[in-house]
Amino acid sequence: MPGRARGVRLRVGVLLDALALEAWTWTTLQRLIASSYADIALVILCEPSAATPIPPRARGASGVRDRLRALLNAAYAWWEARYPCIPDACERRDGRALLGQIPLLSAHVIGRGEMRTLAAPDVSAVREADLDVLLDLSRGGVGGEIAGAARHGVWGLEHGDESRGFGTPPGFWEVFFGVPVSASSVYAAEPGSAQRRLLCQVYSATDFNSTRRNNNPRYWKAASLIPRKLEQLWRDGEQSVYLRSNQTPDAHAGPLRGHYGPPRDLQVASLLARRFGRALVNRATEILTLPQWILLLELSDQPASRPSQLRKILPPKDRFWADPHVIQRDGQYFVFFEELVFATGKGHISVLAVDGEGRCGSPVTVLERNYHLSYPSLCEHHGELYMIPESGDNGTIELYRCVEFPTKWVFVENLMEDIAAYDATVLRWQGRWWLFANVVENRGASSWDELFLFYSDTLVGGTWTPHRLNPIVSDVRRSRPAGAIIERDGELYRPSQDCSVRYGYAINLNRITKLSVDEYEEIGVGSIAPDDDRRIVGVHTYARTGRLTVLDALQPRLRF
Repeated sequence: MPGRARGVRLRVGVLLDALALEAWTWTTLQRLIASSYADIALVILCEPSAATPIPPRARGASGVRDRLRALLNAAYAWWEARYPCIPDACERRDGRALLGQIPLLSAHVIGRGEMRTLAAPDVSAVREADLDVLLDLSRGGVGGEIAGAARHGVWGLEHGDESRGFGTPPGFWEVFFGVPVSASSVYAAEPGSAQRRLLCQVYSATDFNSTRRNNNPRYWKAASLIPRKLEQLWRDGEQSVYLRSNQTPDAHAGPLRGHYGPPRDLQVASLLARRFGRALVNRATEILTLPQWILLLELSDQPASRPSQLRKILPPKDRFWADPHVIQRDGQYFVFFEELVFATGKGHISVLAVDGEGRCGSPVTVLERNYHLSYPSLCEHHGELYMIPESGDNGTIELYRCVEFPTKWVFVENLMEDIAAYDATVLRWQGRWWLFANVVENRGASSWDELFLFYSDTLVGGTWTPHRLNPIVSDVRRSRPAGAIIERDGELYRPSQDCSVRYGYAINLNRITKLSVDEYEEIGVGSIAPDDDRRIVGVHTYARTGRLTVLDALQPRLRF
């Protein structure tokens, strides 16, 4: 099967269980139909394979056991219903209007489980469609000879960490074993090979309260994974798809190995009991404490690396202070930060002056809008001071210029619009401006998982071009920015958040080893995590200017 000429739209086939599509699958296909790089040339329908978190009744089971299992099923369903998913990635949508003009093949599925395959006449019909890629979006998956029916094989999604042996149902075993991250992957079953190749992988934070809610943001994320790789295949050729395919699995922490299929009754009951206990603890914590972020400061010639080494600056009980960014002027330090009053739930930007002896003034509000602002990233250019506060709730990345330091700022322009971007951080490096930000492409996906990079020749009035490798990081443990990028001895260091244990649990320091319009690589070189002070349960922004180090820390505070 000869290769297709570069730049010609890819011919894609899609294997489905039915035309009643889950919302994330509908979004995936809608994105492909609207794309400039792919045409859906064939839809293949096969019988769906049902999956359930509780195994089917065994033969000869007693009536008592049947009733207990039914009760367990009902309890599990009731618990999951307590945690609604908005928007729900598994909500059914009618795919007939979306796919009605595309040729349809009703295929006969042979076998079950991992042995499912298509009948030989159906495999031949798929071959005749002259496909570049066959997307397997069915629940059960198919294998065998069908892998050779498309030039680049069969691509499928897997929600679970295969290296741990986590199988069905998706998302269950991460919750059961308390694994802080859950993986979603795209694999290719290649023609003429029994092996699968990893095309891309993203690690998200595990939601221990609900298996369904653990899966929901990953399904929404999956709606972007396959379109990204298809566009890369169309733009850069086959080798580019596999170039970075084996770089991700670096943190299969813990000794868990084996093969975990549908859970047994006792395992489901154990999980429900633990969830109930967790819910009681969480509710008591909500009643008794406020989730208050505070500031930590230290004046020293050497950067502080442990939260317990820094002095606490506590806000009033009705608010929190977070996301510090620092600049030094006229012998003083000025800490710009997010101030959020609990009663409004909306953040604004304030500034706190710190003198050369570490004495702090009173905070002053400097920037407020009718939408949430946070993370006041600072940069200087041509003698002017600029701020890029997070305004993701407004769908913008906004640039402000200081006209009266430090309290008066004027809006300059939107660097980007119609984008859900979080914690944008800019860097001037080798004649270009670089902008790092976490981006949510599909509503319902997490803003913690994926770091995107953009570049422009100018800060003001520039055109921001997405990096060809976006997202450059797909890992909740080191994706989201955690402060200004640090230049030291010609090297660049990017602070990032570890949001696996909880949002803003720890800070990682990553040395950037490659940064160009075609390449990006970084390696972890250090971290800052909660240490001796047991009251501090998270740190998530780092700032260092002159002799001043500033962190923020999550320290729950009694309401009474």
